[in-house]
Amino acid sequence: MDDILDFEMGGNDKSFASAKGKWSASKRTYRVSLIAFPALLGDCSSVKEQAVALHNEMNTRDDGSDPGVKWQGCRMAYSSHIKAKIMVKNADYERFATDDIKTYAATVALVWVTDNEGQINKFTIQQPPEVVPWVVNSNTEGRDGKYQTLAKKNKNRPFHSHDIQVDCTDEKFQSMDFDMLDGHLFKVLIERALGTVECKEKLKNYRIRKDKDGNEIIREPDSESLEILEGILESAAHMQRKVRSYIGAKDMTIEAIKAKMNSGETGGSSSSGGSTSVPQVDQDALSEALDLDL
Repeated sequence: MDDILDFEMGGNDKSFASAKGKWSASKRTYRVSLIAFPALLGDCSSVKEQAVALHNEMNTRDDGSDPGVKWQGCRMAYSSHIKAKIMVKNADYERFATDDIKTYAATVALVWVTDNEGQINKFTIQQPPEVVPWVVNSNTEGRDGKYQTLAKKNKNRPFHSHDIQVDCTDEKFQSMDFDMLDGHLFKVLIERALGTVECKEKLKNYRIRKDKDGNEIIREPDSESLEILEGILESAAHMQRKVRSYIGAKDMTIEAIKAKMNSGETGGSSSSGGSTSVPQVDQDALSEALDLDL
């Protein structure tokens, strides 16, 4: 997978600073949009074409169903035998786990610029959001994880038309409460970028805005919003293609795990950049304990 993000300095680089590790919230309130709908990775010839396709996907379908946000997930566990977190793809991998097996899901999110209470104003709405991979846990010992909590919220007020208010109550453990908000700022950004005429022509279910006298409000295309939109789509598509990697588990074959165990290599390194001495594994004892043919 290509991990290189192409962008132009002074052009579509406004979201480049966001292309980093998974999102870790501080103890405050956020406004978040989920945008990983199929058109994010669609084959579109221009930013506007992709934006229109995304906006049109983010509507209730003709059959009355709601479009769902795309996630990637996996089961994972720490394996002390190779000093790494590994994907637990099936029962054969469970033998290598030396800690609890947990399930995580990841998607791409926009974290909007707000005050500490999660409120936006006419100044913050003009600033580009942070584009982040959002990793959440799934069921743990019969209790709902963040994914199940979000799924229940999505049933009543779907993510294609509502933003999420995220209240981080514990920064260390990333404890969060969720509420649904009216409106989806990403759709608003698309509408600002296109302008009223193009919105009416190309967008499904576009809501015509009127002033207090009932006259239709005509907005011209906004070049700054289009530039922000270009940066978002570039970064978000890049992240979504490899979003599972942000979960932090190594995708290894059984053979690769065995080979690493046999070699005694764990890939660790010291803070000074040199190699770390790793105790050799007793292969016979390990084979017997795991019932493996090494």
